[in-house]
Amino acid sequence: MQLQYVRITGTRTSTAGGGSFIAARAFNFFQDMTMNPHPTAGIGFDITEPTTKNVTARLVNPSTPIKVVDENDTPITELTEGMEITTNDNGETVYKYKNKEGFEGFEIVVNAQGEKTYTYVFTKNGEFTFNFIDEEGNKGSAKATVDWIDRTAPTAEISYSTTEPTNKSVVATLKPSESVTVLNNNNYSINEEGQVLDSEGNILEGFTVDENGYLKDPNGNTITNINPLVHEFTDNGEFTFEFVDRAGNRGTATARVNWIDTEPPNGRLVYDKPTPTNEEVTVRIEFDEEGVVVQNNNGNTEYTFTDNGNFTFEYIDRAGNVGTTKAIVSWIDRISPTAKIRYSTEIETNNPVTATLVDESEEITITNNNGSRTYTFEKNGDFIFRFVDKAGNEGTATAKVNWIKEKPVEPVFEVKNYKIQDGFILDIKPGVVIPGMSEEEGTTVRDFKINIVTNQELIFMDKDNKVLKEDDIIGTGTKLKVGNMEEYILVVKGDIDGNGKISIIDLAKLKLHYISQEILTGHNLRAGDMNGDSKVTLTDLGQIRLKLISK
Repeated sequence: MQLQYVRITGTRTSTAGGGSFIAARAFNFFQDMTMNPHPTAGIGFDITEPTTKNVTARLVNPSTPIKVVDENDTPITELTEGMEITTNDNGETVYKYKNKEGFEGFEIVVNAQGEKTYTYVFTKNGEFTFNFIDEEGNKGSAKATVDWIDRTAPTAEISYSTTEPTNKSVVATLKPSESVTVLNNNNYSINEEGQVLDSEGNILEGFTVDENGYLKDPNGNTITNINPLVHEFTDNGEFTFEFVDRAGNRGTATARVNWIDTEPPNGRLVYDKPTPTNEEVTVRIEFDEEGVVVQNNNGNTEYTFTDNGNFTFEYIDRAGNVGTTKAIVSWIDRISPTAKIRYSTEIETNNPVTATLVDESEEITITNNNGSRTYTFEKNGDFIFRFVDKAGNEGTATAKVNWIKEKPVEPVFEVKNYKIQDGFILDIKPGVVIPGMSEEEGTTVRDFKINIVTNQELIFMDKDNKVLKEDDIIGTGTKLKVGNMEEYILVVKGDIDGNGKISIIDLAKLKLHYISQEILTGHNLRAGDMNGDSKVTLTDLGQIRLKLISK
């Protein structure tokens, strides 16, 4: 067998290292067949990097003068029928095959000196074989193969540092389908000396980059990650990576994050017994989001109060945000209510005696006696009032009467803190009304009776002879009937219009009387006599006015 040799030639070469090496961007390999009867040639390409453009392959360094032939071994010349003749940018004549099957893309380039270059234009990846013969008719071939034409846009997937709810930043990492350069996600870079540069190439003194690609300022604070394939989300949102592959095809991929949560959860308290009770109270906490875990209370969302007090729930949501809510219970009540008894009279009488429940320790509901606060004794004896408070605690108060006599007794009627004169009971305390500002209630029937000592039945009636109740307000002109003894007209000091209160209306009526335009008589006149001198003067007017302005 004849020994075959390989010759290597470098294109676009440059020397480096004092001439010790040759660096080249592309090499053409072909056999040195000087001892081989078959002609040989190499293949060169105008583009050897990934590209979106067409790639032109050419025959180079033939071992002997050659001619390219077709499938019939017929030499192809620049005059072959079917050629299209054009001129390239270098002024060379280009003969292009147009219609011959399998030769679309084949070209012959002829320079000004008549030198021919055989080429083939790849519009897509594939192979093309140059067949040729030398002057002796010996055959040879050289195959051109192109696989770096890329017109497909790159794609990418996005991975995230976490896809679970978090209150920290989320790092999105681009996972491209091929090697790409990111165009829009790097405002910083590092030079060969390891210095950090900004987008304009300025050195950022004191800035460093750690092993994970995070940029640190001179104080050690993290600024951002400078890895162009990484984008850090500190808030929910989206970011679109823009990138280009080695061939120049552009692509995009959008990262979206909506699970960053920095807001603490809110707790809402629900009580099983929200009103006064003498039982235990259980509170349940509910949250405005799912996945919240109570960190104390053994993880329970319910807490039971055996007594009044407070308890603070501590909790955390899935993102790591913590919150607290305090439950307070102040309506557990296990103390029985109390009340006192007041009697219509406590001196000997031959009339019925009415016992009234008063001075309750808290709001109560009477559970016997048809719910009434009063009980009338027709004869001596006792009666138990039974009642319950809002919490359900029960209480009792016992009324006992032993001073009812079967034979008639001397009637008693004594008045304290009031004045009886000419059939009137005077000096009853009024209420005061100042429109738009304040209002003070007057004297009730119950209040009036506190100042009365009697063994007689007392009946209060208004001007229409309607019987008043215990809580009704006494006004000037109210009639009081004392047993079978007599009747009195009640006079409330300063209350001229009879509503039991002093107001500007009363002041106006007294003024009209004073100037003799509307004369007051009877109990109305008595009501206007504020100082009790049996006449109406400026002094009385002044006292009513003082009452109104002092409130």
